[in-house]
Amino acid sequence: MSGNNRPEGVLGAKNKGYPAFKPGAVQKIAFTGTNSTATATNSTLLKLVSLSSACHINIGSTATDSSDPVPPGVAYFIRVETGDQLNVISSGTDGNLFITEML
Repeated sequence: MSGNNRPEGVLGAKNKGYPAFKPGAVQKIAFTGTNSTATATNSTLLKLVSLSSACHINIGSTATDSSDPVPPGVAYFIRVETGDQLNVISSGTDGNLFITEML
């Protein structure tokens, strides 16, 4: 940790720094064509991964097929406020969304 209590960066592409985070609690949310809601989070940064099916997410209100898409097999990071709820719906095929709190 640096003097400002932020995680120290690590080197990425072209030696650009980015903060390093520690994975915390993980939620597994099954999603279908009907909106599913993840429980409130205690973190401000989430990693979302759907291993096999695309889905759509929305923070706070119901997710629809025009909400923010999450492609399968890609780590997708979002910033949220403590207590926000994440809503998810399938993009055609049912699946599971893994939500990891990043500390």
